[in-house]
Amino acid sequence: MLVNSPVQTGSPATARCEDLFRKALRIPHAIAAVYDGKIKNDGRAHVVVFGYGATEEGVYFETINFAALQSRV
Repeated sequence: MLVNSPVQTGSPATARCEDLFRKALRIPHAIAAVYDGKIKNDGRAHVVVFGYGATEEGVYFETINFAALQSRV
């Protein structure tokens, strides 16, 4: 799990999300949490919520490209 990250994954016991991703800069943190789960093979689903403006930022496309490359591994 990511320590001291702005992304909070919530409690596995309650399956609640503690924080929503409100800015485009949170998208890479979300992908990092997903990638961490993939490495640990924890089998959990990850949900990312972001606003319309986030897709206009370059970091959105960089993160989508990284996720696409990692999905092939």
